Amino acid sequence: MNAQANQMCQGVLLGLYKFEHESTSEFKNWASDSPGAFAWVVVDACKSGTSGRADVVEVKTFIEQKLGGWGSHLV
Repeated sequence: MNAQANQMCQGVLLGLYKFEHESTSEFKNWASDSPGAFAWVVVDACKSGTSGRADVVEVKTFIEQKLGGWGSHLV
């Protein structure tokens, strides 16, 4: 179920990205560096559960194309 796992990873990263860049929630001020820090955990979990390099490349491509490179240093 690699395709589904990659989609889940990308969805979580998208949520973290949107929270960091678009959220107006008061909670954002409590831990301003948390989305980026948690993105590291998400990417690491995705990489450890993948069956091959193509899955990692797919996540990196998603980050570069859909998230403007935010977090590309994680992959």
